[in-house]
Amino acid sequence: EEAAEILEPCLFAILPDSTKKLILIGDHKQLKPQLDTYYLRREYNFHISMMERLIKLGFPYKTLVKQGRMRPEFSCMLKDIYPDYDDFEGISTKNKTADCLPHSMFFWSHKFDEVKDRSASNPGEANMVIALALFLIASGIPESNISILCAYLGQVQLVRKLYKASVPISTPSGTSVMDRIDIRTIDEFQGDENQFVIISLTRSNNENNIGFLSELERRCVAQSRAKCGMYFVGNSEVFKANKTWAPILEHMTKNGLVSEELPICCFRHPKCNRNVIQKHSPVEKNTKD
Repeated sequence: EEAAEILEPCLFAILPDSTKKLILIGDHKQLKPQLDTYYLRREYNFHISMMERLIKLGFPYKTLVKQGRMRPEFSCMLKDIYPDYDDFEGISTKNKTADCLPHSMFFWSHKFDEVKDRSASNPGEANMVIALALFLIASGIPESNISILCAYLGQVQLVRKLYKASVPISTPSGTSVMDRIDIRTIDEFQGDENQFVIISLTRSNNENNIGFLSELERRCVAQSRAKCGMYFVGNSEVFKANKTWAPILEHMTKNGLVSEELPICCFRHPKCNRNVIQKHSPVEKNTKD
């Protein structure tokens, strides 16, 4: 299981001479095995799993061609990675969207600069992520149904800090909730899923440098975790300039799903639409607002 994430030397080490058949199950188009030494990756391709190596050498393999997790409008944006992908019937009916948002997916854009330390973070973007998460909770979506995925550990730590500092809010039933939302890095969330996923892309700079987010495998993981609602928060201009992210930005822009104004509506009065915009980066103590 997850054979595409296992280092080949580690796999060889556990195979006894008595092995007659080896079955590798995984997805070589998602994240590769993790290496502590970049030299081994650069010089010896240690980041290539046995599964991926055999497939690239022409070894016979079978691929699943139907998926039952994502709504069709999500899965269609993976066609450049999985060209033969199709959806099981009835997913749209089963995976219901949020009543408080008119779109099942959206790219909420901004121009807040990133902060580089040991790990990248983006305070302005973090506040947008928290605002969206709290709005979903206030509209009746259980916290357990919401996950926040951040590209960098520094952003994970910042979002967790801001979420803890947020005042308890009331759900439509009148109960106060402050249980922790699942907040992890994109890499840590591989193999998991949730109904509503907010993706904090973090990177925002004048050089249009997005670091390891330019790897197609990481984009694949980020956009394939959500079942009912998928919401990107990031600098659309920076990611549009990258060839890995350009296809989905072009698709979402064409369909009116990219803006600095986030369309929302009242879950009790769906026809009452509003747009939310972050005009400046609020400081941490203003998270309540």
